[in-house]
Amino acid sequence: MPGRNTSGPCFGGTGSNTGTPAVREYRTPCASGVEGAVLTVSGIFGIVRLWSLHRSLWLPDLLMGLIPPSFSLVVFARVRNMRLVNPWILLSAALAVLTGCATADSPVPAAMDRPAPPSRAAASGELSQEVLYDILVGELAHQEGDLTLAVRHYLHAARKSRDPEVAERAARLVLQARDHPDALEAARLWLALDPDNLEAHQAVAMLYLQEGNAPQAILHLQYLLDGVEQRRKGAGYLLVTNLLQRGQDKALALKVIERLVSARMEEPDALFAYAVLALNAKRNDLAVEQAARAIALRPDWPGAWALYVQGMAAQEKFDLALAELQQAVERHNDNPRLRVVLARALVENKRYEAANTQFELLLELSPDDVEVIYPLALLALNMRHEATAERYLKRLVELNHRADEAHFYLGQLAESAKRYPQARDWYQKVGGDQHGVEARIRSAVVTAKEGDVEAARTLLQSLRSENRDLAVRLYLAEGEVLREAGRVEAQIEVLTAALTEYPGNEDLLYARALTAEKLNRIDWLERDLREILAADADNAAALNALGYTLTDRTDRHTEALGYIQRALELEPDDPAILDSMGWVLYRLGRNVESIEHLRKALALGHDAEIAAHLGEVLWVSGEQSEARMIWNKALENAPDAVAIHETMKRLLR
Repeated sequence: MPGRNTSGPCFGGTGSNTGTPAVREYRTPCASGVEGAVLTVSGIFGIVRLWSLHRSLWLPDLLMGLIPPSFSLVVFARVRNMRLVNPWILLSAALAVLTGCATADSPVPAAMDRPAPPSRAAASGELSQEVLYDILVGELAHQEGDLTLAVRHYLHAARKSRDPEVAERAARLVLQARDHPDALEAARLWLALDPDNLEAHQAVAMLYLQEGNAPQAILHLQYLLDGVEQRRKGAGYLLVTNLLQRGQDKALALKVIERLVSARMEEPDALFAYAVLALNAKRNDLAVEQAARAIALRPDWPGAWALYVQGMAAQEKFDLALAELQQAVERHNDNPRLRVVLARALVENKRYEAANTQFELLLELSPDDVEVIYPLALLALNMRHEATAERYLKRLVELNHRADEAHFYLGQLAESAKRYPQARDWYQKVGGDQHGVEARIRSAVVTAKEGDVEAARTLLQSLRSENRDLAVRLYLAEGEVLREAGRVEAQIEVLTAALTEYPGNEDLLYARALTAEKLNRIDWLERDLREILAADADNAAALNALGYTLTDRTDRHTEALGYIQRALELEPDDPAILDSMGWVLYRLGRNVESIEHLRKALALGHDAEIAAHLGEVLWVSGEQSEARMIWNKALENAPDAVAIHETMKRLLR
């Protein structure tokens, strides 16, 4: 270690306590007789924060020759807010650690099933020079992102010092490193030195679960459960349930919770936890059973009802569960949270109109409840009730709830209604990272729709230079602008340039494939889609696009059917894939099956092209009246739908 110290301070001696319980101090008498420095573990953490503010200096430069060999200083830090007094004095303390004379090493304890209690030195507050050095290097390494080095030094410091603070910091770093071979040892050392610490029990329990050691995990989870339950009823079960849900082994999690609640089956919270993990393990029958038992003990509990309905729906018994839940809502109509469960269950099962009715009833009870207004706005958007959606979104803006999201959706509504200046105004009000860049993209698209394509491209290119992590999305947006302007060849050029920069990117390949179809270059389309499938054979979008194009633009219908069947296996409720299946079956002369798939697609998608396809198959099957009805209804929602107008013109001539 670089340095030029000839008579630096020696670390050892006895510890002292300033009387502040949150801080641990270590006094360092020196051979020169100068009063020893008081150094805290927390203070060392603070030193590292100081150093991180001076990154322009190379670390060895900081460690060489800055401090005279004799000095007297007091370093202190408060653990809670890490407020440091005189940063350069803190750096001096670090130099003292690094340049002090050597002391004898203490033995490193071996990893044992039951670690020994803290050493006398740690109990009295002494930390050796070697331990302080390890702590400092560990913190510096962590600041620089070198987690491996940080873990190595902190583990060494924890083993040497037997200090609870150091052991906790070491354990947290090891857990942050993920899958570290010393994780369990570090967590158990922390627990041994601080046996009442619930977080330490939690860490040990989760590591035992990762090893599949259920008995040991249960011991610590039981301690955790009891400790938290004593503080707040129900909180212990929620914590343990959340921890068990994180694990990969769902069956093991279910086995563990079963043991933990076996003696508490008359407690609603225990039954709820059991039901959650049964559902997590896809034991839907068991989940329903336990949720029903919890409901019997607490009949108006929204959480238990939500679990019960979810488990019943997984067994295709949603209508039965819905009827029971509706009865419970009527019995407990003074509990609006139960009606919320009903509304959300209806949304999850795509009963949007019924869900909307329930949320409107909730709004009558609480007109300014943003947690009701927001889902009403989304439902209105989903059902294409634009005026209603706009009213709710403006109310969210007034109440300053999800304002950026509301501004963005208001911009989309204005854009779809071709109110372009208004759309731009809404988009300009969007802030934040989540919707901000997307709003600027839409502003560029609006500019192009108003006729200034080159200005739109310039804006998108500027955004791309500012947001390299969104470069692919911005290339796609520029392609969209060119497609909307009818400049398909230029769109191909942009996407090809993007693929030169991001070779193999599936989004770019997919966009270029669909653009190639507009140029009648089916060979280019096949090339790009097959490249996607070579890397990702289960890409449902690529399978569907290839199958549909072969259906619609070639006579390779049997081959197309294979691709679409595979896509439908992957995404059985995707309306676009169902439409493709209906269309290829029609081309193969299987009209009855075709109509079945197209009806399902239209029910899920309400898309004009699906309506055009279904109408055509019905027409040629002799159901002209129904075909007209479907086309006319679709035109009410999309008067300019090209697919429907072209189909009607071709069949009605």
